[in-house]
Amino acid sequence: MHARSTTITADVSAIDRGTQFVKNQLLPALLRVDGCRGLSILVDRETGTCIATSSWEDEQAMRASEEEVRPLRDDFVATFGGGPPAVVEWEVALMHRHHPSPEGAWARVTWLEGGPVAIDNSVGAFRSALATAEKTMPGLSGASMLINRDDGRAAGTVVYDNADAAVRTRAHADTYRAGVAGQSGTGVVDVREFELAVARLRVPELA
Repeated sequence: MHARSTTITADVSAIDRGTQFVKNQLLPALLRVDGCRGLSILVDRETGTCIATSSWEDEQAMRASEEEVRPLRDDFVATFGGGPPAVVEWEVALMHRHHPSPEGAWARVTWLEGGPVAIDNSVGAFRSALATAEKTMPGLSGASMLINRDDGRAAGTVVYDNADAAVRTRAHADTYRAGVAGQSGTGVVDVREFELAVARLRVPELA
């Protein structure tokens, strides 16, 4: 499985309108593109940061979709009132759902960087940390990890039932994050928390 993420800084006042546009118009159009498996949207209502991630059956389908997806991306940016999008392509290295994410779910994303070996190692370290975190962090509903070996980047996302659960687990998450970085030899670039506004990323379990 592969994924393409598009990050923009949106007009905060347009986020609700944009989210409804995604659910009612953009997502159905995207799912008609060969190989598309779904879409998720993360939003930060304070900064306007929005990350749309589409999932694809394989790298070939993702690359072949570019021309067809471009006007949909333009509509996404225009509806959210955002600036130029930053687009990154990924391999889906891990996808785990402890239980279905409820309405109002929250996500914490950690971006890592390192060489190809370190990025590969980060997947195993993240998987091990997740197995323990599920037992110690109430409200954790699932997790995923996206990697790009060519760019030396990884993005690990942990989803919680709500914002309160995300806040309560921050101290534990700091410990696990340091462990993943230390074991894998990666560096932590950024950590952000988001509302999971659209959760239709139909990626199968990839443990």
